[in-house]
Parts: sequence; C-alpha cells; structure tokens
Amino acid sequence: MITGPVSQFEARLTERGYTWDEVEMCIVSRDGEMITVDETHYAYPRKREEATLPAGPGTELKKMFAWLRIVPKGDCECNAHAAKMDQLGSQWVRDNIETVINWIEEEARKRGVFANLAFNRTWAKSMILMACKNAEGQSGVMAT
Repeated sequence: MITGPVSQFEARLTERGYTWDEVEMCIVSRDGEMITVDETHYAYPRKREEATLPAGPGTELKKMFAWLRIVPKGDCECNAHAAKMDQLGSQWVRDNIETVINWIEEEARKRGVFANLAFNRTWAKSMILMACKNAEGQSGVMAT
C-alpha cells in the first residue's frame, strides 16, 4: 500500500496517461488530500507497457454505473466487490448472479438511491450480464 497526497497520485496518472476512471479500483481509501492505493492491484497506473490484464466483469460493471453517475463512495464495498468479480471472472459472476444483484441492491439502499422507487432485479441482472459480455469481448473469450 502507498499513502500520499492526491496531487502526487494525479501527477502519476497524467505522467502515465491514465484517467481516474481507469485506476479507481486500486484506491483503497481517501482522507481529505491523502490517498492510499494498492500498488499491486492491476488497476494501479503502471507504465503502459507493464499493464497487461484486460478489464473484468467488475470493472466493466463499474464503468456502466459510472455512466449513470453512480460511483464508489466512502466506505462502500463497491471496489472490493468489483475486484472479486474481476478476479473470479465472468463465469463465476453468472453462476453467482443473485449474490451480485444482492450486492448492488444493498449498496443502492445504503445510498438511498431507490428511496422512491423499487429496486429492479431484472435491470440489475441485465447490467451484470452485459458487463460479463463486455469483459469477455476484451479478453477474446466468447460469451456463452
């Protein structure tokens, strides 16, 4: 783990041609102007030639939620869940889709996202399956 000023991390991103969206999964915590990152995480902003792993289903799902302006906040488990999905892969995600849907529902309820609406499990399932297909498209694996 590396802890330092956010400005130093931003300089590393710029130097190596990354955006926050690309590396946010390696961020463990942020306290004001200090940030802690896991430099062993595949999303850490290494020199481009060192970065070899394609995005997995967790990363792809986070990208889709980011388009909706839903991003990890505070002490949520979003990054940990996404990392687990990436590590275990698309087939695990499909086999355990109810678990993943429950994670999303729990985080949504914590944030009050669905205070006036019912959580839609079908919509969540569609997002998860699309994330799996996106991840497989990057890795060259055929979707089943």
